[in-house]
Amino acid sequence: MEERGCDSILRFDKEMKEIFNGENPIRKAIMGYYGELVVANELKKLGFDNVIRKGNLTGYDLSVDNKKIEVRTSELKKERAFKKDMPAWGWKLQTNDRKGNPKEIKYDFIILVKLENDWHNYQLFMFSKDEIESMKLSYFSGYQTVARVIYFFFNCLDKAIEYDERRKGDKMITEQCIEFNRNPNKYKPDWNKLKSN
Repeated sequence: MEERGCDSILRFDKEMKEIFNGENPIRKAIMGYYGELVVANELKKLGFDNVIRKGNLTGYDLSVDNKKIEVRTSELKKERAFKKDMPAWGWKLQTNDRKGNPKEIKYDFIILVKLENDWHNYQLFMFSKDEIESMKLSYFSGYQTVARVIYFFFNCLDKAIEYDERRKGDKMITEQCIEFNRNPNKYKPDWNKLKSN
């Protein structure tokens, strides 16, 4: 089911681009759902039988052997927090409440889906709840609801670090973000962590 769903979304995206001169006006709206299907499909291919898709009200997207999994999906984009010549994939890891305090994280693991332009190719990365909670808080006046965020830069990490360090008050690149960019293979999913003990 998940594999057919992914294929259908890719066909739909292609058709929309043909209709709207190379653009799909609802591409962003279906991107998150596509990422969830990609991860669920990967899990099922690996032999996880108990993959349950959850709704938007639970604080996580998938349940796998009683582990709560959040899925976040990004394609390469120009982030408001950085200059236009600093494209990156970006994922919100935790949000703030109305008072500006980080909300409780309700997932055990977060899986980041890094999509290439055509969405056929992607990479998956995984962080535990403990790893997220150990990260420094992010702050950018344009993203007041974001408590923690992580980026993967497209050939401009050092330039983005320098830019982030020069800004007063705002801080978007954490030590974990730098480590993630320099050693992405360290964050490839360890699916064994999702197995029941």
